[in-house]
Amino acid sequence: MTSPVEVQRFHPASLVGREHTGGGLTLVRVDPGAQVAAGYVSPGQYVEVRAGGETGYFVLANEPGSTTWDLIMRHGGGASDVLLAVAPGADVEVTAPIGEGFPMESARGRPLVVVLGGTGVAAARPVVRRRMADGDATRTEVLIGVRTMSEVSLTQDLDAWSESGVGVTVCLSQENQRGDSPRYAPGYVQDVLRWLAARNRRPVRGALLFAVGTDSMVEALRDLAPSLGIRREDVLTNH
Repeated sequence: MTSPVEVQRFHPASLVGREHTGGGLTLVRVDPGAQVAAGYVSPGQYVEVRAGGETGYFVLANEPGSTTWDLIMRHGGGASDVLLAVAPGADVEVTAPIGEGFPMESARGRPLVVVLGGTGVAAARPVVRRRMADGDATRTEVLIGVRTMSEVSLTQDLDAWSESGVGVTVCLSQENQRGDSPRYAPGYVQDVLRWLAARNRRPVRGALLFAVGTDSMVEALRDLAPSLGIRREDVLTNH
């Protein structure tokens, strides 16, 4: 039996549409209603979605202030499989945005390293677009961890970020090659970040580091941070 608290935690929403973003990922757009949408105020916030009796957590992939929410996901069971199967217009349920997100004002005007793994790449879109709007594109370094080139997604976004001056590196943990572009580097994100810093590609000393990914990835970045001139406590996650 569903408790009254559970009923109040979820709000009615509808699925607006879907589009493939490459790499086996799909962008799912939902309409949570204006009142619930207004709770999204900072990049890095995420929501829980309930559909077909399944639930899942998803980082919001569009900018605050939007009337609809973009969620990026892949097939893998749970709510993702439901959301990737139901027809546009289907009823779903969402919570209000969870967490405080990333401290974008604190990052303004200073170097920022953004490190993402898996579907955590969703968080890059609002973070990087805010950095571009603030005039901080050239102070921003983005590293995205995937296993192989076949998992690379959001290539149009990556191109737009690079053109604006953002440093973009896709880290290939299971392919020992650089592909046909300097954008790609072999290794885990923490190893590639160490390699980039050693070559002074982009100054990172004194930077903030925003991370969305596994606990092991975040801990590896915190262990690495002091050797790069980044305080361990300045490695921040969105939860």
